Amino acid sequence: MKSIRIDIEGMTCNHCVSAVQNALVSTPGVGATVVKLQEKCAELEYDELKVTPSIMIEKIIEEGYQAKLAAH
Repeated sequence: MKSIRIDIEGMTCNHCVSAVQNALVSTPGVGATVVKLQEKCAELEYDELKVTPSIMIEKIIEEGYQAKLAAH
């Protein structure tokens, strides 16, 4: 499992956090996921053989938020 942080813009409440969390954990290959409203990000583990960061970002965008890979 690899770890990744995705920056997310547009989340304003706990419902937003839940929407992003649900979109990510329902994606095959995504493991432990923590979405942080105050820090505007998601930190998660994923199986790189089953899912790519671009797929996870697309899932967040489909929920109506802006997302990009966090700078290391």
